[in-house]
Amino acid sequence: RKLCLKYNPHDSALHNNTKILKGNKMKLVISLLLCGIIGSLAQRTPTRRPTPYPTRYPTARPTDAYRDAYVPFLISGCPSEDVTEAQADQTDFLALVNDVTKTNLEAQSTIPTISNSYGQDVIAQVITSSPIFDATNGDIDLDVQIKLYWDYSSQIKSAVGGTDGGNFQSLMRTSIANWFQAAYNTTDGEAAGIMFSVDMTQYRETSGSNTFTIFMAVISIIIAMIV
Repeated sequence: RKLCLKYNPHDSALHNNTKILKGNKMKLVISLLLCGIIGSLAQRTPTRRPTPYPTRYPTARPTDAYRDAYVPFLISGCPSEDVTEAQADQTDFLALVNDVTKTNLEAQSTIPTISNSYGQDVIAQVITSSPIFDATNGDIDLDVQIKLYWDYSSQIKSAVGGTDGGNFQSLMRTSIANWFQAAYNTTDGEAAGIMFSVDMTQYRETSGSNTFTIFMAVISIIIAMIV
């Protein structure tokens, strides 16, 4: 018997369509990779202007000009009953720490309230979280996040750590002791025993923008679905 093969013109058309589809997929993958490269270039940290009096831009700088600094605060020597009451009033107490941290940093001579370069706040926000109240030992541990303008990163780190000759930590101790006195009638003698310190070994900074990371993750998922 002889096996007869018939030419089917539709088979050729299907083959051509498959080649076109693969070619389109390749073009899409290349386009996505180019978008990723362009996005990475757009996310670089802005370069310092070489002139001492940089020109102001008419529009505000993007939010990724800010960085997040994380540092633990330790308040010690508090009366036990005051620690217990501060824990009960946790929302108000954390709000106080946020306010006085920003205010006392801006009180340092090395840190202006507004960025000289672009007119933005040097310290955009302070967020205090994860408090640990130890009434037995009179301690309060806090995790503090400071959203700072990138151009003043070193000044803020020096001010928080007390290596710039400033009085940030002293001001923080006074602010917190005054709050205890006003809120809980802490005596002068008890307030004098309240101490404030910073664990600079845990100080770290990260970029304030995760846009590029999310962007690249989405691209990776799309490529995986196509291929």
